[in-house]
Amino acid sequence: MKKAMFLWLGLMVAMISCAQQKPKVKGNKLVSEIFNTLEDFNSIEISDNLVVHIMQTGNNGYHLKADGNLIDVVKFNVMDGVLKIYSTHHITSFKELEITLTFDEIDAITLFNDSKLVSKKRLEFKRWDLKAMDEATYDIEASARMANLNLHSSSEGKLRLNCDIVEVFMDQNAFLKGNIQADNITLRIRDRADIEIGGEVVKLKLDITGTSDVRARKLKSVYA
Repeated sequence: MKKAMFLWLGLMVAMISCAQQKPKVKGNKLVSEIFNTLEDFNSIEISDNLVVHIMQTGNNGYHLKADGNLIDVVKFNVMDGVLKIYSTHHITSFKELEITLTFDEIDAITLFNDSKLVSKKRLEFKRWDLKAMDEATYDIEASARMANLNLHSSSEGKLRLNCDIVEVFMDQNAFLKGNIQADNITLRIRDRADIEIGGEVVKLKLDITGTSDVRARKLKSVYA
């Protein structure tokens, strides 16, 4: 009876795993490109190993340059104010896959599943929430009144930030290399997450546990 139950559970797990796997696709090497506008959104989610270059221009839209058969594989869907950029297939190879996103104003960015975000110029926010996980990477220059950074599960990035108030939470082997100018910054580091940080802050608060490595020799602080 127990053997039958374990066998049934194993079969169900295998079926669910197969159902979650995306079909594979190779680019056909015939490069095409499209420009599209997008309806208003206030946050962005990027996943599926896609690399996105982002610019703040006052207009919401994107430029996609890719192998022709991949144009319909990469999706840009706005749902409840969230722009989701993802792929319907697992892209195994391509000649060209270049995504440039433009936006007017947002307050949150979330990166999943090996995705990568690169800012071409400095981004400006009133309040900004950045979440990165699942080995996502980023290279961002930004300014904000308040920034809240949640970095998890082997995410890795570079950040140049000018801000009034910054709160950073890191865990699960996340890594951040940052240059931060701020009035107040709080760093909470857990579970082997590492940070290399420079810049100037007025007030610094550190909360570190575990074997995390904090390298802050280039960070100048008035109060710590």
